[in-house]
Amino acid sequence: MVEVKGTLDELYAIFGEAAKGEARKVARRAGKKAVRKGTKTVTSAWTRFLKGFKFRKKRKNEANTAYLSARSKAASRAYKRSRKGKK
Repeated sequence: MVEVKGTLDELYAIFGEAAKGEARKVARRAGKKAVRKGTKTVTSAWTRFLKGFKFRKKRKNEANTAYLSARSKAASRAYKRSRKGKK
């Protein structure tokens, strides 16, 4: 058993702060759970395809824009080819 001495104001100052901190933690945890339970966004077939598609590496002397356009063109062609047999 523990004995705590002090005025009500002092006791509230000591234990009230701890209670506030604990309440804050509980609220934060509840908020995170609520966010986690949110609706999932549906990814398109194109986005799912891009996740698995392996791009070639960028060459040293190649400009970023040229690389990105070549990359997207290659992905587009491969995607269209893969969709052709599924029609």
